[in-house]
Amino acid sequence: MARIPSFAIAKRNEEIVRTYENDLSVDFRFLEARYGVSRSHIKRILREAGVHIRPAGATSPPTNVRVLSQGHRYIAHKLNVHLALNAVSVSEMAERLAISEKRLNGLLQGTYDPSLSEVQRLNRELDLDLQNAFD
Repeated sequence: MARIPSFAIAKRNEEIVRTYENDLSVDFRFLEARYGVSRSHIKRILREAGVHIRPAGATSPPTNVRVLSQGHRYIAHKLNVHLALNAVSVSEMAERLAISEKRLNGLLQGTYDPSLSEVQRLNRELDLDLQNAFD
C-alpha cells in the first residue's frame, strides 16, 4: 500500500478543520464519510488545531452524506475554476450546458451525479481530461 505524502495529509487535515469550523451542520459522521478518517483521528486533528469540539447533538447533520469520487471532485473543481476565471454566472453556464441551475449547483457542490450526456457536454465546454479523472 502506497504511503500518502505528508503534504497531502496536512492539506486534508486543514480542510477537515476548516470544514468543521465553518459549517455548524458538519458533525463527525459527515467528516468520517467525506474524508475516510476515523472519529478518534478527526478529534485528534481538531484538538491539535486548537478547535473547540462541539457537544454531540449541537448540530443538525446532513441527511445524505456521500463520499465523492475523484472524478466527481475533478469535474466540480474544473467547473468552479471555469466559472471564476471566465466570470460566467451559474445561470449562463446552465444554459450553455442545457441543464437546470439546480443540477448545475448540484454538480458544483458534488451532490449530483451527472448523466453521460451531461458529462459529454461538460467535456466540450470545459475541455476536461476525463480519461485520467476517473482512474
